[in-house]
Parts: sequence; structure tokens; C-alpha cells
Amino acid sequence: MKKFLSQIIFAFTIISVLVGGSAIAETVTLTAASGGTGGTWFGQMAAISKLILEEESDIVLKTVPGAGLANIVRVNNNEAQVAWSMPIINRWAVKGEDPFKKANPNVRGIAVGFTLHPCRFYAKRGAGIDSLSQIAKEKLPVNLVVSTRGRADEKLGRMMLDYYGISYDSIKKWGGRVMHLEYMDQKKKIQDGQADLLFHMWPVPSSFIQEIVLTTPMKSLPQDPGLAKLWADEYGFASIKLAPGLYKQKVVDEEYITPAVDLALIVNKDIDNDIVYRITKAICENEAKIRAISSRFEAFTAKKAGDEKLIGVPLHPGAEKYYREKGYIK
Repeated sequence: MKKFLSQIIFAFTIISVLVGGSAIAETVTLTAASGGTGGTWFGQMAAISKLILEEESDIVLKTVPGAGLANIVRVNNNEAQVAWSMPIINRWAVKGEDPFKKANPNVRGIAVGFTLHPCRFYAKRGAGIDSLSQIAKEKLPVNLVVSTRGRADEKLGRMMLDYYGISYDSIKKWGGRVMHLEYMDQKKKIQDGQADLLFHMWPVPSSFIQEIVLTTPMKSLPQDPGLAKLWADEYGFASIKLAPGLYKQKVVDEEYITPAVDLALIVNKDIDNDIVYRITKAICENEAKIRAISSRFEAFTAKKAGDEKLIGVPLHPGAEKYYREKGYIK
């Protein structure tokens, strides 16, 4: 009888250890900020969350809607723990530079190199606009549509204009207009003839541009070759070559290189090192599955995913540990 009771007590002890100890792992749920519901970023984050769950069954990334500038603030404040962001936005955010009102020091990097967003201007065919240099030299009275103030693409458009010596004020002085609008309103202004110049930075081929050129012929304006190098050196931008054939309609007349903003995965600095290590490992050791999420992810490679210069913020210690173990960073 005593032996039987001892066996029962031993069995309950083992069960207690399994339940209360490490044998049954506790599920960790992290909020992952993406893009608009139904949009590209939202779907891509949901797919990566699914991949991570398949590899690490106790790590759940709950995909929620988000936006470029808002995502990094939410991660900084730990309202979201993981998010999509862009390297140049990361740099502005941690330093508290325009369009951010204060520094966001609690953001760290997991990976970069998912997809490039080329910075470029489009002009309506027949408007007599061939380049940004021409606009500056001839002081053309262009009617420009850009995003609302405070958005990343609005600032990047301003930066590109500034490279050529063009400002919003000079455009107005030359008899033109600058209209800050949401994307769909930008398209309407171009199509109804109230605008002839557009800044855009969606990945190529862009569905937004595809929709416009169905009714309104447009052309992508070539860039000065020195611009991409300057932005790479000063801000850590990537670059991309755009060539004829991107669209069914004629949009890119000649091959040129332009600055491009990459897509990065960021995380709050206080998330457990082991959790971030395992997230990083799940992503980097499934390159083929990452590339299969989207044709725009086809260039993703684990060897370059941990480049801090390209991410724009320091790596999270958990991610850094993984990249060092693999020999991807020194």
C-alpha cells in the first residue's frame, strides 16, 4: 500500500513539474503593427506571423492595422511590440527629427531587405515635363500632388525636390500649385487634369500607377545618377534600377537608378532576448518561404538581413545573437 501511494505521489510530482515547468511552454503573444487592413503590409505581416507560429508554436504575432510613421511610435511606446517600418523613418524617429516631435529610443531591429520602395516622380505625358532639372532650370509652373504633411513619402518627395533646388514655395512662385492629398485624391487630380506631377514610392510595379495609366499616359522622370549615391552615403538608402517594360503601358522611357527605401522589421527593445532570437531564426532559416510570401520579397537574404546600417536602428540583442552565431555580422 505504501509503495502504491509513493507511486501516486511521484506521478503527481512529475505532472506538476511538466505543467509548471518548461516542458509545457507558455504562449507569448506580441502585437504586430502592419499597414491598412487588406493592404500589402497587412497581408505580408500576417503571412510572416503564420510562418513564425509554424516554426515556434508558442510565439503568436497578432497582426493589426498600422501605418509607416505610426508603427514606430507604437513600438517605442510598447503599444505594439513588432512592426513594419522603413530604415530612413527609423533614423528620423530615434533622433526625433521631422516629422517626429520627439525621440523614440526604444526601437530595435530584427531584419531588413524585404522589399524596396523606389523614390520617383511621374509627369503627365504632353505636359512638357521631362525632368526635375528642367523644372528648376526653366521654372516650370507645375501642379504637384504629394501626400499629406507628416507622412514619410511627403518628406522624401520634399528632399528629392530640394536636391534639384526646388521647394514648395518656388513652385508656387513660378505659377504652379502644391496639393497635399490622400492617394485616391492624388489619382483623381492627375486624371481630371488638375495636376501634372506626382511623387510616388510604392514598390514596382505599382498598382496605383497601373490604374492611373489606364486612362492617363504618364512617364517616370529619370534621376541624376549622383542622387542615389548621395542618399546612400548620407542616409543609408538602397538604390534600384528602373527600366522600360515595368508596365504594359509605356511609363519608363529610359533606364535610370533612383534611391529606394527598404522594408524593415522592428521590435521594442524590452522584448525577451530569446523570443526575438527565435523570431529572427524562424525568418532567416526559411528564406524560400519568405520569398514565397510575395514576389517583392524575392531578394530577401539572411546574410544581409542584420545590417544595422540598412535597418537604421541597432539590432535587438536577440537578433544580434543569431546573426553573430551564423557569422553574418562580426
